[in-house]
Amino acid sequence: MDSVAPMVLGVVLLVGLIGVGLSHTTWRWFNILPALLLLLSAPVCFVITARCVRTLENWQKETVAYKARVAEVDQAIIDAQKGVVKDNVVVMRGLRQAELELARNTYREGRMWLGVQGTSRGVSAGMLTVPLGSPVNVNTTLYVFDSKKATDGGTFLGEFTVTKVDAAGVQLDLRWPKETKLTDKIRESSLQDVYEAMPYDDHWVFASSDENELGKYFPATVGTGEKAASIDLKEYLNDGKPVADNLPDGPGIWTKVQFERDQTVVDYAFKPGDIATFDAKSAEELISAGTAKKIGRQYVRPLRQYADAFRDQLQQQAVLKFHRDEIEGAAGRIAQAVTAVNDQIALRKDEQAKLAADLTQFKADAAALDSALAKLETHLKQKQDEGRALFADIRRLSAELKDAQFRLIPTPQIESPSDRPAPVKPGAGDRQARLN
Repeated sequence: MDSVAPMVLGVVLLVGLIGVGLSHTTWRWFNILPALLLLLSAPVCFVITARCVRTLENWQKETVAYKARVAEVDQAIIDAQKGVVKDNVVVMRGLRQAELELARNTYREGRMWLGVQGTSRGVSAGMLTVPLGSPVNVNTTLYVFDSKKATDGGTFLGEFTVTKVDAAGVQLDLRWPKETKLTDKIRESSLQDVYEAMPYDDHWVFASSDENELGKYFPATVGTGEKAASIDLKEYLNDGKPVADNLPDGPGIWTKVQFERDQTVVDYAFKPGDIATFDAKSAEELISAGTAKKIGRQYVRPLRQYADAFRDQLQQQAVLKFHRDEIEGAAGRIAQAVTAVNDQIALRKDEQAKLAADLTQFKADAAALDSALAKLETHLKQKQDEGRALFADIRRLSAELKDAQFRLIPTPQIESPSDRPAPVKPGAGDRQARLN
């Protein structure tokens, strides 16, 4: 591209100059200026386009190289997880295999101190000082249990971090979980069991234990009352033992197969001749594919993740405590509401009793008023009878009085005008007579 660009640019300029020279008689300045601008801008655009194409090619090459690198990294991750088998030889173990071996080595090499008497140093922070009797590095994580049995209230006290080592002992600070009730148990605990590594479950842990020995590790039941859960020791006793041919497949019965060719299953790389045990479904898939053949069956007990189980237990306790606090708070509020309602009921009953007493008094007063009204009505009727009798007497006496008046007073004589004497003009003597 770098050699082609100058050549094309030179050809374009040469053709342009030839065209300008041949047509100089007909060109004018208003034509010459646009032509010159066109001749100058065309090479610039061509160079920019060429650079863009070159940049695109470079990016495409980088993308192809990056995808190839990503594919190599993905394959490396797969090899690290599943392992590498070449010529029936395990060249590299899988990550899962390394984790299991590390866990087994940690379990075997982890130290434990049973029945140590720790001293609580904190009121609410969960601090302990324990005399371990052997050196422990600062910042080491230790797992502490109550030495009492689970049926007697023993429990996992938490994960602690070593903060200081001196003559008094190893000072531990609670790292997880920060829970008030748990720190109370730490202060109440008299003896503790301290583990450098959390107990790890595997099939070989109880492989050589008989029923009597397992009975020491596991009680017949865990808990009391209705919440008691029985522990079946048969799964521990039968673990790894062959299964009779007349028994059907079940959850605890796995199939033992022998590989006939190289095969990677989950995180394990197997080679021909390797013997492994799988659940019935996985074994059937391997046998159907011709990868392995069935050589028998055996009991396989489920493994317990003790570390996760303890953490889940504490987490569930915290969740249950949260819900219990909510329920207790709601119960307290309900109790307050019930008390308020009872107070209102008592108040209403008191008011009802007072209203009943007022009603009784009102009825008594009404009865007294009715009695007085009846007496008044009787007295009024009596007075009315007396009034009517008095009125009758008055009328009778009035009639008798009129009759007596009529008899005693004479009837006046009415004179006619002709019989009336003529009037006399009064004189002095008459005036004196009237005065006399």
